[in-house]
Amino acid sequence: MIYRSPLSIGECIERLAAAVDKESRFLPNAPSVRSTSTVSGMINDHKFRLRKPRFYADRMPEVVLYGTLYEDVTGTRIETHFGISPWDRIFWIVWFAVVLYLLLTGRDSVIVFIFLAAGISVILLAQLHNHDEKKYLQKFLGKTLMVSEDNEGNTRE
Repeated sequence: MIYRSPLSIGECIERLAAAVDKESRFLPNAPSVRSTSTVSGMINDHKFRLRKPRFYADRMPEVVLYGTLYEDVTGTRIETHFGISPWDRIFWIVWFAVVLYLLLTGRDSVIVFIFLAAGISVILLAQLHNHDEKKYLQKFLGKTLMVSEDNEGNTRE
């Protein structure tokens, strides 16, 4: 999705930095004790990663809003996409690699099927679970950076 903001890149970075709790590089899911924001993330140069912190433990893949800021004639163009957190990506790659290994080595097919079904079920349930988080992060970005639709009408606030 592409958004446009009348603010300069510098102002966008300042607003994001002020509104977002910086997450730990090694413990990104750990809630901040001094949390003052409902969004946490990382802001590096012209790129950012935002997520809605969870104050409970689960293995649902966590939705993350990735974005890049570009200089524009009228301010800043913000290109965004949703993905899962890097730690969740690693977890699920290892999970499915183990299932594939068990399958290829001829282990008990019932256990392999249960593991495979459980992994797929969690990912499908996460799609339903994360729908509200996606909307929340889009609204947060819109409010923080005063975004509007681009000229082609490809984005919604």
